[in-house]
Amino acid sequence: MRRLLPLVLAAAACGGGVGSYEEAADATVRAMQDYQAILEGITDKAAAVAAKPKIKALEERLDEILADVKKLKEPSQEVLAKAGATIREGMYDIATKMDENMQRLDTTPEIWPTLQDEAIALSEKFMSLRAVLGG
Repeated sequence: MRRLLPLVLAAAACGGGVGSYEEAADATVRAMQDYQAILEGITDKAAAVAAKPKIKALEERLDEILADVKKLKEPSQEVLAKAGATIREGMYDIATKMDENMQRLDTTPEIWPTLQDEAIALSEKFMSLRAVLGG
């Protein structure tokens, strides 16, 4: 049983969706942190190809977060302000690195065409979530 406990805890952490606007904001920031880590690891076309399914999985995670948020009751202004602040503060730490990596990838001809569709789709999903969460 002791060996199973970490697996059970990990499974619980991965599933179940979000139950509040604050949880949704936290989950959104974590997804974007994961995206930043993926971008940092892309150094050539092979890495870009390998990153595509990871980016697609993040798109799906953002879709799930948005679907969960749509099931929540309408938030108060205070709740919305707190969720927005969580996103702004969380993104502040990674925005510069993300911008640098996006510029690097955008100006690398063998990489950007490989990732362009996924990067744009993920960005659009993030912006949709950010708008709903007040960020």
